[in-house]
Amino acid sequence: MSSWVSHLPPEIAYASVTGLGMNAAELARNPRLTSVVVQNLNERPALPFEDAAFDAALICVSIQYLTQPVEVRANSHESSVRADRSS
Repeated sequence: MSSWVSHLPPEIAYASVTGLGMNAAELARNPRLTSVVVQNLNERPALPFEDAAFDAALICVSIQYLTQPVEVRANSHESSVRADRSS
């Protein structure tokens, strides 16, 4: 989940960083993002990503605003479980 800042270490380069947030203008200001998705997770807690689409999923300083944090976290886990892992 993201906005104008990703809270990622600046010294680490990532192949891609997808930001999901509610504000397109804030996401556009984030220089770390290589792709963005605008979605209100309080209205639609299901993430619009395939299973194992990412190596990791992060939520920083925004989980307290979610009305369904457990469902969002479960969905983010599914999106970040690598296909070659058995869990």
